[in-house]
Amino acid sequence: MKIRIQKIYAWSLVIEPMVFFTLTDQSITAVGANLSRMLSMIVLLFLSLSLIFGKTHLYIPRPSSYKFFFLTLYFYLSIVSGLFGLLMGVYTVGTNSLAPDDSFMVILINSTYIRPVFEYIILLYYIFYFSVLPMVLFKNKEDILYFFKVFFFMFNISLVIGIIDLIFVKLYDTTITGRCIYEWYIASGPRNVGFRFHGIFGEPRDAFVVLGLGAAFYYFKSYVLNFPQNKFYYILILVCALLTQSASGIIGIAIFIGLYITIQYLESKTFSIKRLLLIIFVGIICYVTVINSYRIHMILTNTLSQIIAAYKSGTKLTFPNLPPNIYPLFWIVDNILDLNPIPLLFGGGLGSASCVNNMYSGVSGLTNPHANIIRVLAETGIIGLLIYITAFYYPVKKLAVKLPVKDRNKVIFFALLILSLSLAHRSAANFIFLGIFFATIKVFKSNDNCS
Repeated sequence: MKIRIQKIYAWSLVIEPMVFFTLTDQSITAVGANLSRMLSMIVLLFLSLSLIFGKTHLYIPRPSSYKFFFLTLYFYLSIVSGLFGLLMGVYTVGTNSLAPDDSFMVILINSTYIRPVFEYIILLYYIFYFSVLPMVLFKNKEDILYFFKVFFFMFNISLVIGIIDLIFVKLYDTTITGRCIYEWYIASGPRNVGFRFHGIFGEPRDAFVVLGLGAAFYYFKSYVLNFPQNKFYYILILVCALLTQSASGIIGIAIFIGLYITIQYLESKTFSIKRLLLIIFVGIICYVTVINSYRIHMILTNTLSQIIAAYKSGTKLTFPNLPPNIYPLFWIVDNILDLNPIPLLFGGGLGSASCVNNMYSGVSGLTNPHANIIRVLAETGIIGLLIYITAFYYPVKKLAVKLPVKDRNKVIFFALLILSLSLAHRSAANFIFLGIFFATIKVFKSNDNCS
């Protein structure tokens, strides 16, 4: 190819989880207008034209291969869940109300039946663009190295800017970044989120996920290139993560500890003292962070008290002050009490979580849960959640078998970490990690540089 589309593709992957690069609000475009999406349109258009005119040939891995079998299974299950949701009337109970100044695009995409279909398209896009396409486009060592070069260029810049921003907030109570680019050209200006690290990653909860992704890629890059790791770099990432004061991040660590202990025990029936001590140490750090962070402490305690008050009052159907992560759980519990296990087992289909939130909160508009674990559970049930977790764990474990035991355990450790953080806060980071892992192993294995 004369045009190095791989470079544009690398930039689109790197910028995708960095929500700072959102150029306009969803109230205008109905979808996140991130700079990454614009680059992805260029990539997909280029590939389409190349295929049409026979300029290139792409080898697409089979959906039934072990790398993508469970992602494919999850998509098929989501269709079944959607049929259950239609039969239960989930898509109509919380119909989105549209504001008078909504754009035509918002009115079209967020309409009652178009939005769920669009959610299925988004899932297919995530699977193909972030997990499958890296194996297709990154064909040699130079492509992989360029991706890591771009990633750590942006990652390190964000670390520096984030620390400078913290200093400005502390000394002058003003931000030099804001959460998104588009905040700089709206009337209210960039929002100051307080003394919380976020850099140019987006909101602090977005930053927590990308910081985890940075730690994972730093280890993986050092492994494949065989260069020593700097422990202080990991410490810097950890400190920045704690300074986000993100409740979602703490929940992500809790999910990680639960997943890691469960999987390690189920697979080996034993548990090493070193791993146990490490997890206890991380747990203590998170606990100390919670009790010393007024913001996180208040979020967790207030949410719990509101849930209890809602159920005691019996008015939860019109209880508008709870986070959008809570109402889908109400919906599942209420259906169990009505002897309907379908929402627990299969959910209500993609896009149903927003409808449930609208019904229970009395608030209109597109209101999806921030916590992806709640969204996956509400839309595809506990069966879908188990398949979703397996889709991001099993392929990594199977491919990592060929690695030395020490490195294999670290790869699995980081895979579960990224999955857990993405379950706590919805992000494409887990899809990107999976795709880059597949591509890197494929390239370096063919070059005999990765055993």
